[in-house]
Amino acid sequence: LYLYRIPVRAGGRWLVQLPAEFSPLPITLEITQQWRRVAGLARQGGRVVPLQQVTLHGEYLSFRMPIGLQRSVVFAGRIDGDSIRGLVRAGEVSGKWSAMRADAAGETARATR
Repeated sequence: LYLYRIPVRAGGRWLVQLPAEFSPLPITLEITQQWRRVAGLARQGGRVVPLQQVTLHGEYLSFRMPIGLQRSVVFAGRIDGDSIRGLVRAGEVSGKWSAMRADAAGETARATR
């Protein structure tokens, strides 16, 4: 007996919301997906950083984002349609993070005008 989880649609542009102690600048994730294989980039200000150790198990996404020579921020979250909610950790500091799919964020903004 095998348990196989079908991955959710994780690919696309995501607008990330983080606690201020993790990043004073907004972050945009660009995730590519081929079935269960995922990879991505983070854009922060003018900087582009490849995501590391990106995994997708069903609706659960996790990855590391390097922030220095030997430091990284670890993200883990659950994808639910056009949103992600989860925990972020850098060393001993942790907090909640969320993201909204960029095209969904635009639709939400237009609908509230």
